[in-house]
Amino acid sequence: MLAGTRYTALMHKLKKNRVQPVYVTDEAWRRYLQYWESEDFQARSRQATENRNTEVEGPGTGPSKHGGGSVSFVTTQERLADSSDTPPTVNDLYLHLHTVNHDRMTFIDTRSERFYDRLQSRRQEVTQATPEQSVDDEAVYLNVAGESSKGRVYGLGSVGRKKRRYGAPGASTSRTPDVVPRASSMSLRSNYERLWSSCIGVLGWTWTK
Repeated sequence: MLAGTRYTALMHKLKKNRVQPVYVTDEAWRRYLQYWESEDFQARSRQATENRNTEVEGPGTGPSKHGGGSVSFVTTQERLADSSDTPPTVNDLYLHLHTVNHDRMTFIDTRSERFYDRLQSRRQEVTQATPEQSVDDEAVYLNVAGESSKGRVYGLGSVGRKKRRYGAPGASTSRTPDVVPRASSMSLRSNYERLWSSCIGVLGWTWTK
């Protein structure tokens, strides 16, 4: 996936600058230019532009945006993990990428704010309906977001493509429960802590809960 992302970025740069790099042969460059000028490519480009400018939440709401820049969502997730003692949840990643200056409060567009409102409403419903169980935030997110016809999950970019699809329109997989039995979540945490304790013991570190 990383190689594909980098290749896409490279081709975008070549198409935009139209400067032949030393590592591209004359024949390959000629074919690139020929394809970029073709009617098929121009039609695809126009359609992509229209899609990016679609106001999904209705007229006046503006096109969907994110604040990740040219950095892939997977890389952003890895950087968040490196800067924290705990792995970032899908909610952490969403708030980081869809709020102004990553402030986790000021959403960058109407769609991102409305989606987060739906996400929180669903989580509250699940919490109230099953107080004896732990909420699976990832399952809640994927169930609320659904899946597009192209297998994409809104708001997660390349991270969404790595995850299993839950409750996707037209998908054969069944909707995943929004909760995890408390006994199971406690068992997973216990196993994690035992594994982590073993690792840091070998490394000579110390750790307190």
